[in-house]
Amino acid sequence: MLELNSFYPSSSKLRFVPELMRRIELRASTSQTQLNIDDIEIILKFAAKNRILYSVSKELISLNEIEKQIDLRRMLEGIIQKGDRNLKQQVLTIKSLKTTLNDVVPFLVIKTYKGFPHVVDDIDILVGGDQYMNAIELMRKSEFKVIKSPEPKKFDCTKSSLLRVSLHQSVSWHDVICVDNEVLWHKTRQVSQDGIEYTIPGYEGDLLSLFGHIIFETHNIPLGDVLYFEPLMKSSLDWELIREQTEKHGYDRSFKRLLNVVERLCIEGHVPHMCSLNNLFESFLEVTLMNRRDIDLMDFLKNNLEHSYRLAFRSGLPKNIRYLDSFLS
Repeated sequence: MLELNSFYPSSSKLRFVPELMRRIELRASTSQTQLNIDDIEIILKFAAKNRILYSVSKELISLNEIEKQIDLRRMLEGIIQKGDRNLKQQVLTIKSLKTTLNDVVPFLVIKTYKGFPHVVDDIDILVGGDQYMNAIELMRKSEFKVIKSPEPKKFDCTKSSLLRVSLHQSVSWHDVICVDNEVLWHKTRQVSQDGIEYTIPGYEGDLLSLFGHIIFETHNIPLGDVLYFEPLMKSSLDWELIREQTEKHGYDRSFKRLLNVVERLCIEGHVPHMCSLNNLFESFLEVTLMNRRDIDLMDFLKNNLEHSYRLAFRSGLPKNIRYLDSFLS
């Protein structure tokens, strides 16, 4: 049996126990509350859907009681090993980008940094319009395979042993810009990951790009995002600048609606949150009408629903622990 208090140290950034308690119907008010192995599997599935599986697995595996559960420990070790490899790839990819571009072409890492270790599929970077073609040429000279993405103003760059790099000329969707590049480069911040420093947007640009990503593409808000949004929204944001950007680019109502949802999630914690079909249609109409864009509705629904529901329902875990070997292979 696992002691709840030992699983949830007070210093942990992963403040998700209240939601877990509701889900697995345990009473956290008593010091004798314990978690059994079934509860742990529920926690892992919850963590996977909320994009915090790696960090949660590292907390769980440190418990002495896990030693007695061979299959469960093997599953946790497999998750952590995959996460460690991914984090190493993140660092190697950013190192390679700094070597390839930084002396000549400045770039921002966007939609990636969340303040705690997490697994990503690719590294998104932004290069200013006047340096964009120069960046593509430098990537090719450094033996990246550079392919034009179906999305406008974006190239996908791949190289052996590195994560895919999504090279953006702007933060946009279907050629609809979410935030001006000047705002993304305003008061940029330096962050560090395993000793490697890189540049990310300032607070306002960061919030606009991440909210735009949800509004225009994922329609899904996992706990990993909420944990990052909460302190970001409490920082000294220039809300007038944010309003000017959302009005300029035609998604002010969608932004305010999402802001209300995120503020509620920070308090209530019902995550992951899936934006409703009604909100999805409203965002589509607002963006297409305000930006006067002729965007195919069926194409929009296919791409966005497929992406958002895949995020919402994939667990990253085997359906049954008996299929552990195939999961780890």
